[in-house]
Amino acid sequence: MAGSPCPIEVMRKAVERMHFSEIVIGYGMTETSPASFVSATDDPLERRVSTVGRAMPYVQAKVVDAEGRIVPRGTPGELLIRGYLVMLGYWDNQEKTREAIDPARWMKTGDLATIDEEGYCNIVGRIKDTVIRGGENVYPREIEESFVRRRGRRLADPALPLDILVRERPARPSQNPAVLIILLTLASLG
Repeated sequence: MAGSPCPIEVMRKAVERMHFSEIVIGYGMTETSPASFVSATDDPLERRVSTVGRAMPYVQAKVVDAEGRIVPRGTPGELLIRGYLVMLGYWDNQEKTREAIDPARWMKTGDLATIDEEGYCNIVGRIKDTVIRGGENVYPREIEESFVRRRGRRLADPALPLDILVRERPARPSQNPAVLIILLTLASLG
């Protein structure tokens, strides 16, 4: 499963309800095709649902801070990828290529990630989507996952299940995030 971060509860339901016992999660970009990270079918389900796995063979990955220094394991920072899979450059656009790929051929993904002691990578958000509130970094994925985990729990009115979550990225510099929750009755779904 790939495309965008998959909420943990969605992955569990795919395994349970669709009998996808060997489903794995992959991570990649068009610029780093086909995949940079992938979980393995023999990884414990918890690892498969909470990470994008480990780096593929012959792929190097590192997580760096805003100054480009490698951060300690488990610390969020920008994920960089290097290896045979990194594109040569953007067609006829050297400026954009230089912004994305440094002289040592590290591709800047724009994704915020952590890599743990065992090499498993967790994508925690996008650099552009990070909201800073009270000195803390808040990632939209964390907010979304918290709603997905609560989905199905009864709210004040038990006839109103949580169906849709729309995230709105705040305009900088105010950093005032907003979440719009639309509650639907089963009857309104037709």
